[in-house]
Amino acid sequence: MKRPKTRQRPNPTKESFRSEILSVPGRATKPCACGKTHPITTRRLVTGPGALASLPGVLAACGLSGKALAVYDRNTARLARKAIAPLVDAECFLFPDRGAVPCDRKSLGRLEEAIHPGIRFVIAVGSGTINDLVKIAAAGKNRPYLVIATAPSMDGYLSANAAVLVDGVKTAVTGLAPAVAAIADTRLFRTAPEKMIRAGIGDALGKYVANAEWRMGELLGLESFCPEIWKRIRRELDALLDAASRGGSRSDAFLEALMRTLLVTGIAMQMSGNSLPASGAEHHISHVMEMRGYASKGHAPSLHGLQVAFGTWWAIGFYERLFDLLGEDRPLRVPAGLYNSHRKDWKGLGIDLDGAISKKLALLEKVPATTALLRRKVDPAALRPFFADRKRILSLYRRFALPNTPRACGLTMEEARFALTHASDLRPRITVIDLLYAAGEMEDALKPLKKT
Repeated sequence: MKRPKTRQRPNPTKESFRSEILSVPGRATKPCACGKTHPITTRRLVTGPGALASLPGVLAACGLSGKALAVYDRNTARLARKAIAPLVDAECFLFPDRGAVPCDRKSLGRLEEAIHPGIRFVIAVGSGTINDLVKIAAAGKNRPYLVIATAPSMDGYLSANAAVLVDGVKTAVTGLAPAVAAIADTRLFRTAPEKMIRAGIGDALGKYVANAEWRMGELLGLESFCPEIWKRIRRELDALLDAASRGGSRSDAFLEALMRTLLVTGIAMQMSGNSLPASGAEHHISHVMEMRGYASKGHAPSLHGLQVAFGTWWAIGFYERLFDLLGEDRPLRVPAGLYNSHRKDWKGLGIDLDGAISKKLALLEKVPATTALLRRKVDPAALRPFFADRKRILSLYRRFALPNTPRACGLTMEEARFALTHASDLRPRITVIDLLYAAGEMEDALKPLKKT
């Protein structure tokens, strides 16, 4: 697979940004070495210091003209509105909410009303919530949109999915049209809150676990893994680890490496047609935190990426335990009673996961009967390379104070245990948590939780 065309363009202050052509309408997608084709919807990706100056050229390259609607919240309006206004003919939509804008039906309805017939395209100026709201509203109004990222905080900028609160439950909206372009100017990131940068690092590091799980799914005959997509993500992760070893968290090199990892993950999801390159057990743990938080308290315990950091720490430990188990010969059993007890736990929170758990139980019937038989399919040698940088990964936890304990993630001990034990309920995929349950090892795997 050919790498995207890249060119560097200096700006007046001798800083430079990177502009990439990701796709061209009407040009056929060439087959990948894996035998499949991986179409990319997003056309342009511009990253680095001064990238915002590329906005007029990006609009022209993407065929976007006429009146735009630029969507801000209070923080992003203060940060970028004056800089963006001279570059594009746009009406301004400002979410006036103090504090975080809720990604719910009310916010979505307000935005949809603002996309009147005269609006030709939409610009999301923000990070997670703004991006999700614009992605859903633009799709509903059949308008293209592009994103101007204001913080390297999460990996959903270029995905085809979003999440919205429906009756207090975070609900996935899938099959949406991704942004036609993304602009990530590291000058805007320099003033981003430290917790948002830490969240982005946590979300980025989760890709090691997610892609290990994707590969494991293929070894079990359940998924179709693409090494080329993983190479694309791994190249950005390597650059991120290198940048982290060279400079501070506010350097342009580090911020661009982090943002590129997150953006390229979104491109990877477009290429695969699903979330497998981005989400495994580590994300499922985060989703449980959010679902229980919204159900019981009306909010998530912390930022998504920080929750993913917690999940990644524990998932890496779970994989080390799984590798040890695969050297033994012990029975694997589907713990149907345990999963059925989880149904009751969720119903106690007003959440119905009966369908998801039934699908999981049916899938678990395909797991081999012993760890020795499992090893014939899932050779640890095929998965260990995903954790080859384990020491450097864990060093970032220390350097950036990423959460690996309940308290650091805003959880009680009981809430953390719930997240780790119920993460297996959400998706029809086999994760490391499911295999530890089948081997009767989950309780031992959770013993370190009592020491945190």
